[in-house]
Parts: sequence; C-alpha cells; structure tokens
Amino acid sequence: MIKMIKNGTLPFLLAIFPFIGIFLGEKYVPFLYILFALALIFEKNKKVNLYSNKKVLFPFLIAIGVFITFTIISPDFKLALKILERQISLLVIPFIIVVSKWNSSRIKIFIKIFISTTFFIGLYSIIKFSWFVVNNIDWAKHMAAEKGSMFLYLQYKFPHIIGVHPTYWSYLIISALIVLLSNKTLKVYKSKVWTIFLISFLNINLIILASRMPLLINLLIHLLFLVKYMKVNNVSLVKRLSLLFLLLTLFFVGAKLPLLSGKLDITKNDERIYHWPTAFKTISDNYFVLGEGLGQSNEVLRREVIKYGDERIRYFGYDLHNQYLRQYMDMGILGIISLLILLFYPFILNSEKVIYKNEINISFLILFGLGLLSESFLYRLKGIVFFTVVSSFLYLRSVSFKKVDEHQD
Repeated sequence: MIKMIKNGTLPFLLAIFPFIGIFLGEKYVPFLYILFALALIFEKNKKVNLYSNKKVLFPFLIAIGVFITFTIISPDFKLALKILERQISLLVIPFIIVVSKWNSSRIKIFIKIFISTTFFIGLYSIIKFSWFVVNNIDWAKHMAAEKGSMFLYLQYKFPHIIGVHPTYWSYLIISALIVLLSNKTLKVYKSKVWTIFLISFLNINLIILASRMPLLINLLIHLLFLVKYMKVNNVSLVKRLSLLFLLLTLFFVGAKLPLLSGKLDITKNDERIYHWPTAFKTISDNYFVLGEGLGQSNEVLRREVIKYGDERIRYFGYDLHNQYLRQYMDMGILGIISLLILLFYPFILNSEKVIYKNEINISFLILFGLGLLSESFLYRLKGIVFFTVVSSFLYLRSVSFKKVDEHQD
C-alpha cells in the first residue's frame, strides 16, 4: 500500500496541477509546490534521472534565459519582474519531472488521473447545469427575452456555473481527447467501448462550451486521426467518405448552436485583433529584431488607446490575445525564437523520424500552435502550468520512452 502511494503521488499531483490553476485559481499553486517537494523526498536516483533526461530542460532554460534578459533591460522593472515570477513554473515543473523516475506504469497513472479528472469535472458541470436549469427556469425564460433565445442564455451560462474560463477548460478537454484518440498507441484503456464513450462525452462538453478556436483545433485533430485510421486499416472509399461526412456533420450541427453561431458571425470583425496592427508596427519599428522589454506590449497598447481612443464594445483592456505578437513585441526575435523552440522541440528530438507518423506530437502542436494565436496563456500562471506539464511529458516521451508509432504502420 505504501509503495503504491509513493509510486502514484507524483503522477497524481502533476495530473491535477493544470486543473487546480484553471478551476481553483493561481493562489493554490504555491501549496502544490510544497506537496511536490514532499513527494520528491521519496524519489530515488534523482541525480541519475536528471542526467538521463537533461535534454528535457533545454528549451525551458532557453526561454527562462530570454525572459530574464528582457526583465533586466525593461524600462519598467517591477512590471517585468511580476511577469518573470510566473515563469518560475516554466522551469520548476520540468525539473520535477526530470529528476523523477518514470516508467510505463507511472505514465499511465498520470494519464488516467488526467482523463478521469476531465471526465468527472465534465459530468459535474452537466449535473450542476441541469440543476441550475430546473431551479431557474423562470429566470431563464425572462433572460430569453433579452438574449433572443433561452438556449443562447443557458449555453452562455454553462461555463460560468462552474466558474471557469471556457477556452482554458476546452484546452484541457482537447488534451484528454488527444490521449484517448491515441489509445491504440498508448494502451491506457483496454475497453474500446469505454474509450469511445469518453471521446463522445468530452466532445459534447466541448460543443456546449462553444469556444471558436478550441472547436477548430478539435476538428483538425479529429481529421488527423481519421486520416491515420483510414490509412492504417485500409478502410474502403465508401467508409472513408461516410466517416468524413459524419465528422463534418457533427461540426456543422455544433456550429448551428446559438452561442457558437453568434460568435462565428462576429469573427470577420473580431475585436480580439483590434490591436494587432499596432503590434506589427511596433515590431517593424524595432527592425524585427529588438524588443520593448518584458511587459511593455501592454504599455504600448495603453498609450495607443489614450492617444486614439478605443472603438471596441466587447473586449477591453490591452491584451493582444496573441502570444506570438506579445512575445515578439516584448522580447524581439529572441522571444519568438524561444517560443518556437518550445513548440517544435519534440520534432527536434525526433528529427530522424518522419513527422507525419507521430500524431500525438502533431496534435499538441496544433493545440498549442493555434491556441497561442488567440490567447496569451504563457503570460498567465494557469496557462504556463498547463503548457509546461503537457510539454514536459511530450519532451520526456521523445527522450526516454520507446517509440511505438512504427508498429502502428
């Protein structure tokens, strides 16, 4: 029993870590680090593990080095230091993973806890949502008069009932879906029925949440696995077209839901990109090389709004909603290069392999690569924790674990 607890504590803590930050708030992160420190006491051969898996740390060390450099040269040192403090997790989490001993059993514990947590939160959210509807049906009807549709109001209310940002929650769901779609490779669940049920259930949650970018990412990932499935199993042309038609039908049915339909209608005039021209101009003025200093992208936008006013009616504040532009503005060419290294590092480690054969790495590249286009989540602690936990395991899988993808071809 004690051995099982020792073996499972660290994977358990790492699996629930992203959920703690996104659902309970960043104030609980230091408490988790105390638990990690206690769990590491029972880890054996930490120096040996560190030496064996040291490659996992390289992209994070590069990123931290760039952040520190542009903190020092930032004209607002206090503001830069606040952002740098959040980046501590960008190094601490990989270090925890690297100095620990990982095998197939511990990896499966991590994956099962992550998926189970996603499932139970999804189930809890639907139950609580249903309870809200039953007890507030009159209020929902009243709001329908303002929103134009009762279902529109209820769909909008869905993530707020459990107090979560719908985009971040959607990215956790997609991460679980990637693992479930990779079950044939990872061999986490023996039951195909249970796997299919989980995939269906989580997709329903994702559609109700109705965040545009996560749904696009999810569609691309499902298409990727669909193509792989048809290629490996020699599926007939009729079945290929049927599967593709089913996937696209589900997507477009979801697009007809009132909340997502409304969001899609405003995409062509999306106010999230309102400040992007200012960002491009600032980057150009710095000759595409220099940066303004860590945290200064918001200050540039603030001065722009003071000077010219703000015509937006939905999204206020000075967030670019784009990690690439924000990092480029703050830290110049070094910032954007360090970010690209973080994204593509699994492929750098596996440069000898044909890129299209590794669906797990490609799926998470799609998730992070497109997700960073609409959210600057590497400047938020909950986003840093989510990205770093997942990326560290991707790097570790490339460094330490046997590749089984070839057996699926």
